Amino acid sequence: MGMQVILLQLLLCAVLAQGQICQTSAICMVGKIWTPMFKVVPQRSDFFPKLTSSVTSTGSSSGSTDPCVRPTTNCEVAVGGGYRYEFVSELSTWNAANEVCESRGASLPQAAFQGNSAAFSALKSVMDCRGDYQGYWVPASDRMNEGQWKWRSGQPLTNQDKQNWQGGQPDNSGEQDCAYAGRWSGYKWDDGDCAGFWSVVCESNI
Repeated sequence: MGMQVILLQLLLCAVLAQGQICQTSAICMVGKIWTPMFKVVPQRSDFFPKLTSSVTSTGSSSGSTDPCVRPTTNCEVAVGGGYRYEFVSELSTWNAANEVCESRGASLPQAAFQGNSAAFSALKSVMDCRGDYQGYWVPASDRMNEGQWKWRSGQPLTNQDKQNWQGGQPDNSGEQDCAYAGRWSGYKWDDGDCAGFWSVVCESNI
């Protein structure tokens, strides 16, 4: 009975909210690890396309009952500066974000934050595309040694890399050991809880 109530609430949210974004949790296979992630519930027009043909959906309907499958719209992929950027996950932890990109032969965005302006423009266009998401993981952390920030590859951040931080960051407020880029700051970095949830764009060479 409890599960039926939860599913009914999610359905009502998707059908009635229209302009709002509704999300539900899903367990997805990332590489060889089952990982909790959040997926957008389709909106009213996704459930009743014939009845609402004049309504544009704000949800991300996969056309499948599998919540781990999501579509790609034109603005969610961009190329620039020798790199390809693709939006791949609404919300994820830092570890899962790295793993989902690496499973695609890619990584979280690094080149875009290292002075490659064309790459950053391409990345920004993808991040701007999803106006409902406010932050994106960056492959940098100080989990191994507090205050010693390194790229996931193990390379220490250079002075130029550190210019990506927002003013006053990183501040390690509450054991914040993983970097993310915030929309509100023009995609400058902040440090966050590695177990928190931010969105994921993957970077690959072309």
